[in-house]
Amino acid sequence: MVSWNFKSLKSRIQEQVSDTDYKRLDQYMDAFDWKGKAVGFHLNEAHVCFEKFSDCSLDNYIAQMNKLVNKVPFPEFHSAKAKREVSIVSAAMMVHSLPETLAQILVICFQLPANNIHRITFKSVHDSMRQSKIKEMLLNLITSDEYRYINAFVNTSKHISLVKPMYSFAFDGTTVHSISFDEFSFQGTNFKSIRDEVLIDYIQKLRTACVEIGAEINTNNHQV
Repeated sequence: MVSWNFKSLKSRIQEQVSDTDYKRLDQYMDAFDWKGKAVGFHLNEAHVCFEKFSDCSLDNYIAQMNKLVNKVPFPEFHSAKAKREVSIVSAAMMVHSLPETLAQILVICFQLPANNIHRITFKSVHDSMRQSKIKEMLLNLITSDEYRYINAFVNTSKHISLVKPMYSFAFDGTTVHSISFDEFSFQGTNFKSIRDEVLIDYIQKLRTACVEIGAEINTNNHQV
């Protein structure tokens, strides 16, 4: 698993930028580290709370289905389902902020134009950079299915309405219970319904892609 040596980058950049910029860099990198850990925490919570319902014997599965179909009180399951939903959505919202925090770090490391730090975006940083491996990595991230879905999912949830979660079950040999998120539309693009396992995979891939870009900053003194 790729890792990003924050201490090494801070030490090198400190000699190249002003004290003000270095303090900002330190703040942003601490935030990136905290957010990445928070994503991991939420995903672990989603896994742990639902673990007993995700992999059970056929007899237990049938018993649980009978409870749900016949509307027998089943508070343990409904509590776990709600916690899994909240944990996954929280992880998506947290990972969505990683690229923007990374953008602030890139601006300082490469001394990109930034008259207003509140107007710095992941896309604006990509557009202002000269061709390099990091610029290619930024483009790959921006155009990835993971980023496009999570960006639409989070913005829809924040500004329009929550993407409706639905309980589902399958007989595919890998998943017993799962939560599916309904289809939705964002800025003219339709996004199909996906199962929670897929969204979790998107979240993990987006976090990894951001860390890989950060690690790449450490390898060379890139030109901008």
